[in-house]
Amino acid sequence: MGDGTRQRRWWTVVVLGCLTVCAIVLAGCAAASDHVPEDTYGTVEAGTLTVASDLSSPPMSFVDEKTGEYRGFEYDVVCEVASRLGLKVSYAETVPFSELEVQLSQGDADLGASSFTSTDAGEFRNLIMSDPFLESGRSLVTLRNAERTTVEELNNPGVTVVVQKGSASEAWAREEMPNAAIVYAGDATEALAKVANGTCTCAVCDSVTANYLINNVFSQLEVVREEPDAGGFVFVATEDHEPLIEAVNSALKAMRQDGTMASLQAKWFGSTSAVC
Repeated sequence: MGDGTRQRRWWTVVVLGCLTVCAIVLAGCAAASDHVPEDTYGTVEAGTLTVASDLSSPPMSFVDEKTGEYRGFEYDVVCEVASRLGLKVSYAETVPFSELEVQLSQGDADLGASSFTSTDAGEFRNLIMSDPFLESGRSLVTLRNAERTTVEELNNPGVTVVVQKGSASEAWAREEMPNAAIVYAGDATEALAKVANGTCTCAVCDSVTANYLINNVFSQLEVVREEPDAGGFVFVATEDHEPLIEAVNSALKAMRQDGTMASLQAKWFGSTSAVC
């Protein structure tokens, strides 16, 4: 074999090797482009979704008293959304519902997930909301066989209505029962407890939480009026987190389409009728 032939073969090997390396590099670039950089969402901590919640609204988001673990339908949705965005989940320090907007505005959390409804979000003017992921109603709750059960009867100076401060339920109670006295509770469980022990006449809260608590904790209570459409449950964030909300919406859409949302609702509610 002549020197010329050996030289040509050597250059052929070199060229093929270079092409192979280039192909690997390009493939790696293409694969990397499929993943959104962690800082694209502008999260408080890179690679982590920090969540603001009062964690006191079973069955949406709450702390299991026996294990101390976070649980709930909304909690499961948050974890699934974060997984699809390539983010870990961390919950910020728990604060009352009325202080969640401040926590988000101060940059202590990225996403509000605390049984917000679209009507609640309307009360917080500095926040933007995700697409609804679960339908919600609003319930008026009294003791079973209470003397007063209609809005007209409860719109009385001698009546006390307990609500979460800053919620759409408070706004509804003030509009529908302006003559009644408004009392605040830290969460829906506390609100219904005040009705159960006779401290307050009635309570107003979202129907999902009301029905769960009546079925599992407060059997002496009943829903005497239910507004069927109080706005769907949503996540909220500050306006500078718009890319995050857009990504959350895409994840929620995918979860509806692939059946994940329906599976989570069946797990927590036994049906899928309220999936948005």
